[in-house]
Amino acid sequence: MGECFSCQKKIHILTRQGDKKFIIRNGYIPNEKMAESDKLCQSCLDEIKRTQTQVKTSDKKISEEKRRSGFWYLLPILFGIIGGIIAYFVIKQDDQKKAKNCLYLGIVLLIIDIVFGVSFL
Repeated sequence: MGECFSCQKKIHILTRQGDKKFIIRNGYIPNEKMAESDKLCQSCLDEIKRTQTQVKTSDKKISEEKRRSGFWYLLPILFGIIGGIIAYFVIKQDDQKKAKNCLYLGIVLLIIDIVFGVSFL
């Protein structure tokens, strides 16, 4: 048993329903002071659903974005624009900033190849 984060009523903590991740996954914004381990009772969950408008899916992705390894930059370095495109499509869901940077790196390296290729003709 535990207590509801909002109203401090005793609740059974047998399900994941009512935790912070559950609230975010369902498109609502939890209290900013709520910790990952805190739970809400069903009446407090209903209150959130009644008073809040659901957040769009794209807004949820921002809060759940995870960082990807820096090794993804090797793909455009080794394979140029093709590696940049592959890296972009593979990691764009998890780390959009790094995906764009991989694509830009592939484009920059392509331009460098073209400039040096033309200058040595």
